[in-house]
Amino acid sequence: MPRWQLWALGLMPSAFPLSRLVSVYLQNRGEISLLDVVRPALLTIVLAASISLLGYRLLRREPTRMALASVGFWLVFLSFGRLSSVLGSYLSSGAASAVAFVLFISLIAGVVAIASWLKKGLQPLQSALSTMAVFIVLTPFVLNLFPSGSSAQRSTDIAKPVPLAGTQTPDIYCIVLDSYGRADVLHELYHYDNAPFQKELERLGFTIPTQSRANYIETTLAIPSLLNGNYVDQIQLPNSVPLSAPDWPREAVDQNRIAASLRTKGYQFVAISCGFLLTQARTADVLYDPERSSNPMTSLWGKLFSGQFTPIESLLLLRTPLGFLDQSAHLQYEKHRRGLHFALESLSATTRLTQPKFVFAHILLPHTPFVFTATGEPITPKQPYSIDSGSDYKAVESVEDYRKHYIEQLKFTNTRILAELKNLLAQNQRPTVIVLLGDHGPRSTVNWDKIEQADLHEAFGNLMALRLLTPEDTQKVPKNLSPVNALRYVLQTYFDAPLPPLPNRSFLTTVRVNETRFPEVTEKVEATLPH
Repeated sequence: MPRWQLWALGLMPSAFPLSRLVSVYLQNRGEISLLDVVRPALLTIVLAASISLLGYRLLRREPTRMALASVGFWLVFLSFGRLSSVLGSYLSSGAASAVAFVLFISLIAGVVAIASWLKKGLQPLQSALSTMAVFIVLTPFVLNLFPSGSSAQRSTDIAKPVPLAGTQTPDIYCIVLDSYGRADVLHELYHYDNAPFQKELERLGFTIPTQSRANYIETTLAIPSLLNGNYVDQIQLPNSVPLSAPDWPREAVDQNRIAASLRTKGYQFVAISCGFLLTQARTADVLYDPERSSNPMTSLWGKLFSGQFTPIESLLLLRTPLGFLDQSAHLQYEKHRRGLHFALESLSATTRLTQPKFVFAHILLPHTPFVFTATGEPITPKQPYSIDSGSDYKAVESVEDYRKHYIEQLKFTNTRILAELKNLLAQNQRPTVIVLLGDHGPRSTVNWDKIEQADLHEAFGNLMALRLLTPEDTQKVPKNLSPVNALRYVLQTYFDAPLPPLPNRSFLTTVRVNETRFPEVTEKVEATLPH
């Protein structure tokens, strides 16, 4: 066999781990930078080549036996996480890991033995393995780049800027505190009185609509709806990105109608990110980003030679026998904390911008992970880095633990956001409108696999607070204002925008469950509202 064919056959098994890497990236490409994929891809190819070389030496320098053993190794290697999960249903986590590792070694030994003893059919097997590798690599592209299902019928003029009139140009701040719950939810389910925080907001000129309710319970649907002033099945993006595409939320933020409309009045679109890519507005005129780098090559080399694992590397390792190598969780949580501090501090930094501005800030507080005590002391969770909540969070913590740590982080959030709001109002030289809200409520009881069982009172019970230009304007804010109408209301009030309020509707759906169907639960959510 020519040397190049031997190399090709040796690298062929890398298709299996590369397929998983590609699949994870494509499913989360709005949240994962392409640069984060470079290093794990290179390491995967090197590891696959090393495994093939070892197999070649052990199996009498027979290329087909080498390929068979390598493919078997990767199939067993990549099934380790599922095997551990199944065993975890019957054993403690430590025992499940130990048993899974013993089974892993046994299965690898079996694969090598079979490859060594097999005597017939080797040549056809080589062709079959090569064909299988091609299909394995192509599968994630087919499944993710050509998603099943069709997007809902949507109006074609939704994305156009709305005509704005009038001479007023107040600065408009839209600050999203992720998962921040409504006061009655915190009182009834979390046994926490949030009245002192609300009274401080009122002293700053805010009004708090007591019957606000979330339109969605997932950020990747709630924020596009907020920034476009419409329900997601009615948002038509200019470049026709389908609602079922993994990066649709980010495109909907980038091309949002509220910013486009305000730009026609001479506004700057200013975005503040805490590091969450799906809501990071790349098209903003000014972007405050904790990781922004002016030199892409520096970023590339930094990622290639970084001493810590990236989130995608941690996620991939967690599902394999090499999960013990990932000891970088504390570094990732520290990075997360820095991003939150950065976003909070950037609020007052925007006051130095003199042009009329629309400022959008998405801050992952008091959302998981819980990394702060009530006084701001750092906490490092024991589990690998994750921002999951609901049933994904309960895989490692109970509902009681979630609620306990949530309130601690809520207290920290209250202290910091009040301080930043006071700084912002004191330093900003222009008339200032502020919309402060939770995109949805807390999610201690949401089961992502059985979303219909969610506690609607908790999940849809979100904070809503508005500060308008005058006390008279503020007093006119509807008590039942929901996020989809918040910015519509501001534009209608100060620019005579043709944006009458939409009916307040709530949908129990998630991009992970079904991208094109939106089960409506409006009546059930309204039944949980305080009176």
